[in-house]
Amino acid sequence: AQLVQDPSPVDASTMKDDPAYQLFTFSAPGLPSHQMINVEKFPTDDINVRKAMIYAVNSDEIMENASMGLTPAAHSIISPTTWGYNPDADNMYPYDLEKAKSILEEAGWIDSDGDGIREKDGEKLTIEYPALPAYEEQFMELLTYALQDAGFEVNLQMLDDAGITAVGQEGAHNILNMGWISPDPSALNYVFLSSNIDGGSAYTRFRDERLDEILTIAPKTVDAEERKALYGEAQQIIMENALIIPIHIYSSMYLADSEIQGFAFDGEGYPVLYDIWLGSN
Repeated sequence: AQLVQDPSPVDASTMKDDPAYQLFTFSAPGLPSHQMINVEKFPTDDINVRKAMIYAVNSDEIMENASMGLTPAAHSIISPTTWGYNPDADNMYPYDLEKAKSILEEAGWIDSDGDGIREKDGEKLTIEYPALPAYEEQFMELLTYALQDAGFEVNLQMLDDAGITAVGQEGAHNILNMGWISPDPSALNYVFLSSNIDGGSAYTRFRDERLDEILTIAPKTVDAEERKALYGEAQQIIMENALIIPIHIYSSMYLADSEIQGFAFDGEGYPVLYDIWLGSN
């Protein structure tokens, strides 16, 4: 084959430096792969628990190990390649395991029996994590280990699409994976507008009048700067309330013969093959 879509990270990392091949990558706009944190279910109904979870996860290290560094880590709810991306909401929670532990300690979560799992008022710090291997196999165990290092017990359960949807709509999860490739931040509406909690994909189950107002007004706002400011504020609200654990930016990857010329991506990371040809370097 002269053009291979989504080669394995091992093959891609090995062959990208070989002059016989070339690697094309594209960081997709929209909502990166992230874990939506359920604000209604114990113990993630406590913002301190949610903040500790985010601080405990080193997405850079996870993606370095999971993808040989070929898939960029995410640090916010919007990818940097998206129009309206707010850099102030990015990396609001830099990896800091000791800070994560300190937050939990101050909130009363203590490992009193030395089993590695924190407790409070007789309840264990247990996280229900239903996962869809088709999208999460690359990182789900690394994410589990990261949370365990902070003192969480993580019940990792692998489900299919139907199972994930059922758990998400029931609100039986503490974290649930989500992502949405889109050149526009309006994709936030589908997963954070509170009217989408019942029967939709708003799996954080977060209700906030200002966020709802923004997500209702922004799609109708004609002035680009006003619209950008609204979505910038929405990103701030989402991250300040610790509603997600960012994991990785969706990345398109193609490994090609060195003679492939004219290869390009469209605005969402899909290959444009109209002008591709074989030529000699």
